[in-house]
Amino acid sequence: MKPLVYVVDNDPVLLFLMSKLMERTKFADTPEFYENGSDALLGIRKIYNQEDVFVIFLDLNMPEMNGWEFLDELDKFTSLSNTIVFMISSSVDTIDKEKANGHWRISEFLIKPIEESKLLELKNEIEKGGKFLKS
Repeated sequence: MKPLVYVVDNDPVLLFLMSKLMERTKFADTPEFYENGSDALLGIRKIYNQEDVFVIFLDLNMPEMNGWEFLDELDKFTSLSNTIVFMISSSVDTIDKEKANGHWRISEFLIKPIEESKLLELKNEIEKGGKFLKS
């Protein structure tokens, strides 16, 4: 079973690029794309269940609700056993990267734009049931 994939980013160019990459790598059958965290949370909450695997590519810096605020809300109704969060950012600030890498909810910090080879690597790990899902 392929994961249910969500890309949350306020940059329409990144959303377009991610949709093409998802299609080319067959990462997900029907990924969902959101330009803000509030709408993404509503979309995820509507269908969230324990049987599916949810993968979220989350932008760090967004208006209205930033990535950290999104994670606080996500924690209220999801589990680490079936929800994987990849933080994505164009920030090269080491503080952002260290905070993300130290956050228990974030599986990996990725710099934009995400390369096809990296997306394939993540896909393979998820399909193996590998290191990203936590008990």
